Amino acid sequence: MRRVIDLIKQNEKEIEKGKLFQWLSDESVDPYQRLSFTPSMLYYLMGFKDVLAHLAVKNPSNVHEKHINAYCVEDAEHWRWYLDDLTKLGYTVYSWGDSIPKFCNEVWSPATVINRKTIFTLIYYSKLSTDPLLKLVLIQIFESTGVVFIGHTRKAAIAMGADDDLFYFGKVHYEEEFGHTVQSNDLVDIRMGEETYNLAVEAVENLFGAFDEMFNCWYEHRDKYPVLGKVSVGQKASV
Repeated sequence: MRRVIDLIKQNEKEIEKGKLFQWLSDESVDPYQRLSFTPSMLYYLMGFKDVLAHLAVKNPSNVHEKHINAYCVEDAEHWRWYLDDLTKLGYTVYSWGDSIPKFCNEVWSPATVINRKTIFTLIYYSKLSTDPLLKLVLIQIFESTGVVFIGHTRKAAIAMGADDDLFYFGKVHYEEEFGHTVQSNDLVDIRMGEETYNLAVEAVENLFGAFDEMFNCWYEHRDKYPVLGKVSVGQKASV
């Protein structure tokens, strides 16, 4: 497992160099504008609920399976934070389009197909092996990419004075990322079989590639979605 964790950390360093994270860190850009891509995440955030449902173990019988289920419970409601934050930032259902067909055509657009591919790939690996160690590897991938993402969105939340008000993009989510039941340091000395190890390495490579492509997709969607509701957080809320 130590070799897999090291591989995850190497990929984390590389993915952090992406355009999206440079954009989120750019203090010359208005912080509200830095989060203007966030409606493009909708399918992924809502689909992640299904990933957790597939990841969870029915009738857990050992400590690894119990840790998997604990993680699934801890992350289960984050999609609600995301939807609330979109509303606080002034996005409405009409930000995706002024009709149901336009909304669906945008959320299921070819331009955001990587959202769907990433969710499908996550579900594929979550169901691929009966070895709970593979699922623990998937959780470490989630946490690695999540720490990078939330660590950078929080910079925008702080800059707009909304670190405490934006639960998904701000302080609450950021701090929870470091309080999960499953921590990489607790896993490094676990030995896994050759088959599980090979699957784990494959999952790391494929999923970090998918996340990198997805983050780049979100970057390309900055400034695409109009703010049509009332902004209720940060400096604009006080104007």
